[in-house]
Amino acid sequence: MWEDESYAVYVIDDQAYFGIKMDDEGTFHGRIEPEIVAIGSNVKFVVVARRIKESTIYFYIDKSVDNIYLNADEIIETGYSLERFNELKKRYGLPEFSTYF
Repeated sequence: MWEDESYAVYVIDDQAYFGIKMDDEGTFHGRIEPEIVAIGSNVKFVVVARRIKESTIYFYIDKSVDNIYLNADEIIETGYSLERFNELKKRYGLPEFSTYF
């Protein structure tokens, strides 16, 4: 579906998840649960949009602080509103979404 270095969107039971690859055999350590609706990345960050019922929340991951031994709650802050996410995008130079599901 989507991959960037150690990260990928993967499907389990028709649901799109986002995670970090543990190996080349298809094992992932989850980062963001379904329903993933958009994703993008640059050298430093990955950005993800997740739909929950009627709302969409936005996340970013700083690749430099992530690794396969950390749990999602150790590297991902709470999801953001679009307004707050756009502020963070300007401040940190977050990438645009490049793939939509």
